[in-house]
This record gives sequence, structure tokens and C-alpha cells, in this order.
Amino acid sequence: EAHQNACRLGRQQQALERELVSIAGFPTVEVRIPDRLEPISVTTDADIDRWLGRDDNLAMARASARTALAIRRRAWEAADERIGYSRIRQEEEAATEEGEQIAEALWDCPARSLAGAAGKLHAALIMGETSEDCEEFPWPQLRSVLADLVRLDSAPVTGIEAA
Repeated sequence: EAHQNACRLGRQQQALERELVSIAGFPTVEVRIPDRLEPISVTTDADIDRWLGRDDNLAMARASARTALAIRRRAWEAADERIGYSRIRQEEEAATEEGEQIAEALWDCPARSLAGAAGKLHAALIMGETSEDCEEFPWPQLRSVLADLVRLDSAPVTGIEAA
């Protein structure tokens, strides 16, 4: 449940991020650097200082870049406040952390049954796979082992062991 909640919040966070970018754009500005053909995209005042240095000839460029960046940041923050992107992002991070802690506790406990071993394997599968139908090694093989464990756990006891 914790993992599913984190995934749901992750999808919601991604949708809100797309919306936020479409409303406000990323809080970045491009600065032109002497002796470079292409401008550099910066996201912080420290980036501006790093790229434009302390040269007095670039003081206007630094001030202009800082002003433009502050305007972009305010637009980003105002749109974020309206749509709740940062709040959902924090919830998703907390849910991910909770899921990881629960999974670690599960994996630290020895299984006492085939169902317990299957549960631990299932947790590893859902947390590790990039998609439920991933065909790259080792995911199909691990899903096969999980299916075997579930089948063996639910098979009637006959006294005859399968290989």
C-alpha cells in the first residue's frame, strides 16, 4: 500500500510539474558569457556569479540576470502555491521513504513460510521493476520464481515432491 501510494503521488507530482512548467516555465534564465557562442542556463544567484564572475564590465549583466531570475522564481512560486506542486512532491517523498522503510523491515525478517518468502519477493519485484511487464533480465525470471512459490504454497499436500 505504501509503495502504491508513493507511485500514485509520483504520477500526481509529475502531472503538476508539467502544469507548473506550462504556467510559469522553469525558474531559470539564460546568460551570455564572454567568449562563448551559446548562452548558459542558470538557476541560482551563485550560478550567475560563477559564470559572470566579479568583472565590473559584467555588473549590468549580473544585475539583469538576477532580476530576471527573481521574477521567474516568483512566478514559479506563485503558480506552485496555486496548484500545490511542492506539497504533493513532499508527500510523495515521504510516502517513498515510508515504503522503503517498510520494505527494509520486511526484508530483514526471515520468512517462516512459502507465503512469507513470496511476499518478500513480491515486494522486491514491485519496488525494483521499471514496469510490470519488463522483459529484461532478471524480472521475468523473478516473476516466474514468485509464481512457483505461490503455486507451491497453494498446492495440496500429496507427499510427492516436485523438482
